[in-house]
Amino acid sequence: MKRVSEIQIGDANVAILGDPHAGRSFVRGVSLNKRGLRERSLMDDFKADLARAKNFDAHICVGDLFDRWAVPYNVVFDVAQAYTQAADASRDTLFYSM
Repeated sequence: MKRVSEIQIGDANVAILGDPHAGRSFVRGVSLNKRGLRERSLMDDFKADLARAKNFDAHICVGDLFDRWAVPYNVVFDVAQAYTQAADASRDTLFYSM
């Protein structure tokens, strides 16, 4: 996942998050006892990036929000919950996903 970039669009301070690929799974070359750790880390980073949205006038997610066309329901719910919490905490921030 690309880190959040900050840009100015007119008078607006905008955060751009590229390709979070929520739901991506890492299994090749990963031992059984470590499976799920990288996936959890990516979701934690995504949630942390959204939590910082209150510092911006707008937050734009570009690229692939999900890793595949079909992802597990828990991934969809986690992403939806992260956006809902970010929107609740950032009432003055506009959220876009492209």
